[in-house]
Amino acid sequence: KEGTRPNSPPPLPPQTGFWITVALSALVFAIYFGVMLVGPNDDMAGESILPIDFGNLFHPYRIAWVRVPDRKVARKLSYGLVESQLAAYVNTIPGVTSTYRWQSKIKRDNELLLMIKTKKSLVELVIEYVKKNHPYDSAEVITTKVEELRKGCPSWIGEEDATALIGNLANECRTNN
Repeated sequence: KEGTRPNSPPPLPPQTGFWITVALSALVFAIYFGVMLVGPNDDMAGESILPIDFGNLFHPYRIAWVRVPDRKVARKLSYGLVESQLAAYVNTIPGVTSTYRWQSKIKRDNELLLMIKTKKSLVELVIEYVKKNHPYDSAEVITTKVEELRKGCPSWIGEEDATALIGNLANECRTNN
């Protein structure tokens, strides 16, 4: 035929563009909404074969754990974090016994543990606040990703004004339990 190159492949049928668009859309949808591609057996169930961790996009909540020496420090840090809207809620867990090595000796202390509920976007500010206001020279802040929340409870972290919701949160989550 005139106007075609020799040895060129035949033109694609008109529907091919449609199916390519559908396939690419499905792939983008799967990546965007965190659908994980899994392996052939249960050992890999839930593990992504994609090299990028898309899970953080869909798990915006964090819990920061901080040890404190006494109730006075616990109250000060808890109140400050909530007042400054770095945390929506802080639980104080009493009766924690810590055993550790300090200056070549094994020590044991009675402490309290703060469970600080916050957003991923605020974690660095929470760490900075704790280090600035904690009496320990090297205050430890451990964060964990919150992967599941009961329906009705996640809204409290996402609110702009977390302090207004503190009183309602305890009732909301207790009612849903």
